[in-house]
Amino acid sequence: MLNSSHFIHIQTYQSPVGEMVLGSYDNKLCLANWSDKKKSDLTNNRLKKSLDAVFVEESSEIIEQGWADADVVDRSFQERAGLMNYIYKY
Repeated sequence: MLNSSHFIHIQTYQSPVGEMVLGSYDNKLCLANWSDKKKSDLTNNRLKKSLDAVFVEESSEIIEQGWADADVVDRSFQERAGLMNYIYKY
């Protein structure tokens, strides 16, 4: 069995502009990509090969922090978009 350092933990996140994937290796962020990008498979395979690791759909502390940061950005984006809609309306 591989030890935990041979796993790249990945989680998906639905942002307002598309689905994102965050990945961590040894509790360090190593992947932040749009899941529907044409070359995402190429990027994923290159990462797995260079780290000699496999993907496991499981969160990690750094991924959770990344999602928390993304939520803050999403709320800020939505607030600004709402303000701009209000300004343009009047």
